[in-house]
Amino acid sequence: RLAVRSAAHALVGALSTGLTASDRAAVMIDTAGSGVSKSGTLSEQPLAEALGTGKHLEHLHLYVEEDAMPNASQLPHPWPRPRTLHALDLHTDAGLLLGFLPPASASLEQHFVDVELPSGGLRRLAPPPPDSVLFFAGDAVGTLRRRAQGTTSPWRSLPHALSLPKGFGWRAWYGVMLLPPDDAVLRPSAGGKRTHLSNGVAGIESDSEAHTFGEFWTAARKQVISNDTSGIIACGGGGLLSDLAGACPAGTMQCWMTCMSVTDLGQCSGGMWKPTGLGNTLEWTNLTVQCRDAKSGKQWPEQTGEMCPSCKPLCTAGNSVGPLPSPSPGPPGRAGTSFCVPLSGGGGTVMYMDGFRWTSVSGDETCLAFLLPSLVIDQGWKLGLACVAAVAIGASVDIVSTLRRRLTKSGHGRVQSCVGICLQALVLGLAYIVMLLVMTYSFELALCSILGLLL
Repeated sequence: RLAVRSAAHALVGALSTGLTASDRAAVMIDTAGSGVSKSGTLSEQPLAEALGTGKHLEHLHLYVEEDAMPNASQLPHPWPRPRTLHALDLHTDAGLLLGFLPPASASLEQHFVDVELPSGGLRRLAPPPPDSVLFFAGDAVGTLRRRAQGTTSPWRSLPHALSLPKGFGWRAWYGVMLLPPDDAVLRPSAGGKRTHLSNGVAGIESDSEAHTFGEFWTAARKQVISNDTSGIIACGGGGLLSDLAGACPAGTMQCWMTCMSVTDLGQCSGGMWKPTGLGNTLEWTNLTVQCRDAKSGKQWPEQTGEMCPSCKPLCTAGNSVGPLPSPSPGPPGRAGTSFCVPLSGGGGTVMYMDGFRWTSVSGDETCLAFLLPSLVIDQGWKLGLACVAAVAIGASVDIVSTLRRRLTKSGHGRVQSCVGICLQALVLGLAYIVMLLVMTYSFELALCSILGLLL
């Protein structure tokens, strides 16, 4: 993060000062906030100053290879095995600049990044040095201007695509998208009549095709979320808005299987001094927004497991440079152990959400509840008791069924009929309980239930 930010600061500073006065980059700002199409008052702002007030989006992409190809022997014709895997379609980014580091990967093979030339052809980038920081221009370069000349920047957004070699294993990539401020004017000379503002720089008298970046960003978010491709603004060349990474939109974060708003936590940044617990000494602690359990304060999913209905974005203090005070103990008998991760309040889930797994070696998963909320399997010996109970319940199905059959053969009186109906209901209830034990998706409980049925 420090390398990308330092390189971005240096690049933006160089663009703002320029080699000559005519090369200095600036951004047109709608100071009145009334919208360009409504003849808002425009002023010119150096690029470094403008980006200092804009929002910037951090990206961390992780690609993991999964061989989902069908077995070639089961197909009537040989299945084509591609040499490369298609990861990202040809696209441009919405921001001004995308600064990123060379990717980390399990494979030493080259990762193929193709860029589109101004003529329309594609060229593959050479592997960058490992200690470099790269920058791609995005669609918001339409906000840049040459300060002295009052002309638009010659920069263009760089369309690029990503493909990965077969057998790459995994690939991790970190970057930051630099966004102009919301009141920056996109396409400041697109069809508009050029005039001079009060400070003597070139501006716009009227331009119905120009928009502020905030207008574009708001419209883009709505269109991507609703999958509506009509009325696209600031997306020329036949392009369509798309979220290729499937990421949460700006102003939200991923928290318990959904994108939750963090707009109310805008002040959660920087840091604070807090007591160390050693006399009157203090330590500096960074403030970050994290997905936490609102009841217990545990972090999702590392400490809560995947199931966390009470999780939401919260402002947290972390990454301290000194020792932290010892946490206060939780409720007795409900503390987390290495066996599993209990829900807030010490509860457990009724099933694993991602399929069968071995409960005895799933220390990072949410604890299982054995039929009742109070029967949480959070220790190894509790799992053993649950397995014995599962065998007993499974075996009871055949035992009760045998008793019912013998009772039916002994006579057909009213008492025998009533008892037979009760036993039949008990058989159905026990069979349903066995089904629930199998549906926990715990290998141990499922196998013990089947073993009980076989006894």
